[in-house]
Amino acid sequence: MSVVILTIKISHFINHVNKMLGKVNEEDLKSVIDNTKRLTGNLARISDNLDEKEIANLIKSAVAKS
Repeated sequence: MSVVILTIKISHFINHVNKMLGKVNEEDLKSVIDNTKRLTGNLARISDNLDEKEIANLIKSAVAKS
């Protein structure tokens, strides 16, 4: 893929993301970021004590409940 085409695709993607963010309440976005950080921290802590299969099962279980 040429650099020009890649640049155009990236530009379109950035414009799309900016439009989406314009529709999102700043407070909601902050909440999503905070929850993502918290989840990442929790996964990092439990990953020290679990193997990959156990982590995958926990994630599947959490997704099924939501």
